[in-house]
Amino acid sequence: MIMIGKFNQSSTVFRVNKRKEVEDDVKEKKADVVVPKELKVEYCRRVVVIDGCNVISKASKACYSIHSAREKANALTLLLMVNDLISKKFEVFVTLKDYYMNARVTDYYFVIEQFQLMEILHVLPDMVDDDRVILNTAVTYNGAIISNDRFRDKEGEFEDVKRRRIDFNYDLIPWESKEVLAKRKLQFGLKFNYTALKRNSLCSSSMPDYPNVKKLYDSISPMYFESTKRRLDIMASYVQLEQCYAYAVPLNKPVYLQGDDIPSFYEYMERRIAFESRKNRINS
Repeated sequence: MIMIGKFNQSSTVFRVNKRKEVEDDVKEKKADVVVPKELKVEYCRRVVVIDGCNVISKASKACYSIHSAREKANALTLLLMVNDLISKKFEVFVTLKDYYMNARVTDYYFVIEQFQLMEILHVLPDMVDDDRVILNTAVTYNGAIISNDRFRDKEGEFEDVKRRRIDFNYDLIPWESKEVLAKRKLQFGLKFNYTALKRNSLCSSSMPDYPNVKKLYDSISPMYFESTKRRLDIMASYVQLEQCYAYAVPLNKPVYLQGDDIPSFYEYMERRIAFESRKNRINS
């Protein structure tokens, strides 16, 4: 986990919690022939720093919203991208300017509130040079960056980490029918594509920074991916519930929801967590 304090031109996002060791699950598959151990190449995932301002400004117009004009920033873009990366077992940091921390500015505001509580999202004052914070963080963690910003104003600086920048684009995924909402979550109208994700986000054992990258990845708590995926699922399930309700699409409502109206996200989350806790106690 990481924590933000006061910021200046050289600020960096830092972890604060020590993590337990876990096995790296990105090792090379066994070959058909025996390769001397010293010649085998292993790979480890780098930390990925998402330029949240860049993502939310570039993709919001393509993202579905059922209760606001598309001119607003849409936090579902970040939910979708973070879900992509967590599913691929990357540790993720997101930076975002304070401007977006306003429900009147950003649709699906609860997403960025949750990311902040989960210490995935780190909010920067509007006057701070967020590019420098992003680059400094990637340097500190030997990480990769997802951004379409080429950081040209930092010419002559951060050259190594800028080579680990990952471009993104998206395909529009129109709903074939509204009924598809009841079958699949994360139906937000777009699908992200990442240029050179494997090349720039994986560190091979032949690279000089491999020991540090692997040590950092091995320190991730075993609960990090499990708890993060669970919270992402809660958010995605709530959005699915809202979408189906808005378009009158039949969806089997959870037993912990009563009546025909959709509760607020926080009421939904509280009821779901309480229900799942009771269920786990009964089954244990």
